[in-house]
Amino acid sequence: LVNRDLAEKLLAGLDAKDRLALTLYHAEDRSVAEVARVVGWSESNVKARLMRTRKYLRNLLDRLG
Repeated sequence: LVNRDLAEKLLAGLDAKDRLALTLYHAEDRSVAEVARVVGWSESNVKARLMRTRKYLRNLLDRLG
């Protein structure tokens, strides 16, 4: 439960489209092409934004731990 609360707080701090892209890709197992269609980005932009968002979240977690 603590991990879920932490995850929700971290995700809440993200840009809405970044959060949506991350959720679609990782939680709903959507393809990059599907995410791109939903959020209105190119596939290369989806890949870049997902990578940046994961790095940002990792850095936040590192600072907490």
